[in-house]
This record gives sequence, structure tokens and C-alpha cells, in this order.
Amino acid sequence: MGLKDKITAIGDTIEGTKWSAKRRITGFFSQKSVKIYIALFALICVLAVVITIFVAKALKNKKTKAPPPMFAIEKIAEEDIFLPGEPDFLPEILFEQGQKKYWTKEDALEFWTDPAEFGDEVWLKKASEIIDEVLERVP
Repeated sequence: MGLKDKITAIGDTIEGTKWSAKRRITGFFSQKSVKIYIALFALICVLAVVITIFVAKALKNKKTKAPPPMFAIEKIAEEDIFLPGEPDFLPEILFEQGQKKYWTKEDALEFWTDPAEFGDEVWLKKASEIIDEVLERVP
């Protein structure tokens, strides 16, 4: 027996298997058995709906029951959560002033320091201190 005969024999067995499988599938869905399968499928669907309804009712009844006393919800007093208000004995504080369009000389004198008053040495000393401090911070 040659290689060609072996390949042909394997092809015939595969082809025969396909044919028998096709016949089995066709036989499985014959007219008599199709009605039985439809009835079984409908019965399974009805049972699934009935079971779902019973489970939903059981879960609903569980939710409506009161929780045990150790899990009961207690109302928390507002004083326990929030800090009490501060007493209103402090006077009103104005943190900023409205902007002025024009400044008078008296208004400006409050914030003005005349550099000539102290002399150049004071300002040079202050500037050199700041510069030394900045340079000391540089690595």
C-alpha cells in the first residue's frame, strides 16, 4: 500500500464521518423532537421567571425588616459635630481701607521715611547686610 492509498483512505474516513454527523444533526431536529425541545425551553423560561420573582420577594422582605438594636440608627446631636459659635463681643474690624483717588500730604507722611534724615551710611549698611545675607544662602 502506497502513500497515495493511505491518504485516500484517511480522506474517505473523514468524509464518511462528516456525512454521519450531518445525518445525526438532521435527525436531532426532526419534526417530532422539535416540539419536545420547544416545550422544554418554554418550561425552563417559566421556571426561571418564577424563581426570579420568589428571590425578588425574599430580598424585598429582608430589606423591610428593622435592623437589630445594636445596628439601630441614633441621632447625633449637632453640638457633637459642629463647633459652637463664637460670642459677638468683639468690635467690627476693618481689615482694609477703600482706595483713595487723591492723597494729601498728611496721608503720605504716615508712610514716608526721608532717606536724607538718617544719612547715607545707614542705608548702605542696611543694603550690605541684605546682600551678605543673600550671598550666604547661595551654595
